[in-house]
Amino acid sequence: MTATARPRGPRWRTHGPRSLRTPLTTALVGLTAFVLIASAVAIYAATARTLDQQARDDQASRAVAAAALLRETGRTVLGARADDPDAPLPLRRAAQGGDLATYIGPVDGQRIAWAATAIDGPGGRRAIYVRRSLAWEAATLAGLRTQLLWFTGVGLVATALLGWFLAGRLSRRLRDAAAIADDIAAGDLEARIAAPGRDEVARLGDAVDGATAGLRSRLERERHFSSHVAHELRTPLTALTVASDLLGEGRPAEIVRSRTRELSHLVEELLELARVESRREPFEAEPIDLVEFGTRVAGSCDVPVAFGRVDAAAATVTTDRRHLERILVNVLTNAARHGAAPIEATVARGAVQIRDRGPGFPPRLLADGPTRFWTGSTSGVGLGLSIALAHAEAIGAELHLANDDGAVVTIALP
Repeated sequence: MTATARPRGPRWRTHGPRSLRTPLTTALVGLTAFVLIASAVAIYAATARTLDQQARDDQASRAVAAAALLRETGRTVLGARADDPDAPLPLRRAAQGGDLATYIGPVDGQRIAWAATAIDGPGGRRAIYVRRSLAWEAATLAGLRTQLLWFTGVGLVATALLGWFLAGRLSRRLRDAAAIADDIAAGDLEARIAAPGRDEVARLGDAVDGATAGLRSRLERERHFSSHVAHELRTPLTALTVASDLLGEGRPAEIVRSRTRELSHLVEELLELARVESRREPFEAEPIDLVEFGTRVAGSCDVPVAFGRVDAAAATVTTDRRHLERILVNVLTNAARHGAAPIEATVARGAVQIRDRGPGFPPRLLADGPTRFWTGSTSGVGLGLSIALAHAEAIGAELHLANDDGAVVTIALP
C-alpha cells in the first residue's frame, strides 16, 4: 500500500480501461449491416416477384392470342401446343376446367413460365399451352444479387471507417478530458478541460472546469484563513510565552510553558505551510551529497538515525538545500514522534528512504496522502508530513508512504 506526494487518480493507459471506439464502431456497423441486408433482401425479393409476374402476364397474353388464332385458323402459332402432355398437372387441370392459368416451375434444371387456356370446338374442349424459359430473368437476378452484395460490402466498409473515425474522435476527447481530470485529482487546480463544441462532452468538461474552479477558490480561502489565523495568534502567543517564563517553578508552570511552546510551534508550522503552498519560498538548486547532508540534518533535530549508502554514484543530487532540509526534518521528526526505534535511512539513486519500527501508517493516510491536522490517532495534530509534502512539491520531488514492518517514507528527488 503506497501513498504518493499528491493523491493521484487512475491514469489513462493504453492497456487499461477498454476504449469506447471498438464497441461504438461495432454497434454502428451492426446496425448498418442489419439495414443494408434487410434492404437488399427486400429489393431482391420484390424484383423477383415483379419478374415472375411479368413472365406470367406475358405467357397469359400469348396463350389467349394462340387460342384465338387456333379457333380462327385451325393452326397453333406462337410456340403453342395443344394438349401438351409435358405440362404440369395443376396447369392441365386448370386448363381442362376452362380457366386461364399460369404456372412457374422447374423443368430439367431451369425455371419455366407456363400459361394455358381452353377452346371448345367440334371435337370437344382442347387445352392450349405456351411456355418460356426464365433464363433471362435468372441472369437479371444474378446480376442484381452481385450488385447488392457489392453495395452491402462497400456500405459496411464505409460505415466501419466512418464509425471508427467518429468513435475515435469521441474516445480521444474523453481520454483528453480524463487526463486533465487526473491532473486535477493530482493537485493541478490550474488545469482545465475546455472542451470545444456544445455537445455532452463539452458540457461535462464545463462542469468539471467549474467544479475545479470552485475547489481552487475554496482551497485558497482555507489557506488564507489558516495564514491569517496564524498571524493573528503570533502576537498573543509571544506575550503568553514571555508571561510563562515569569512564572515560578513547579508542575503547573512547567505545563503552561510546555503547552505554550507546542502552540507556538504549531503556529510557526502553519505559517511555513502557508508560505510553501503559496510558492513564496525561494528556490536555489545546488549539488548536495545526500548522505552527508542527511546525517547533518538528523543531528540538528536530535533524531538518532544512521544514513547508509547503497549506490555511491547516485548519492549526489542537484536541488534546493532549504526545501530538502525541511523535508528531512519533518519526516525524521514524524518518525521519532509516532514511530519506534531503530530509525534507519538509506540513500540510493537520488532517493532517501527513512524507516522506523513503529505501528506504521494508518490505512487512511496511505490512501489519501498526508492531511493537515490528522495523524490517524487520538493524540495531537499532524502538520509535519503535510509540510514535507508541500516542500517536496515545491522542488518537484515525490513523497511515497508505505508500511513494511513499520512506517517507510521514500523521498524521490528529481
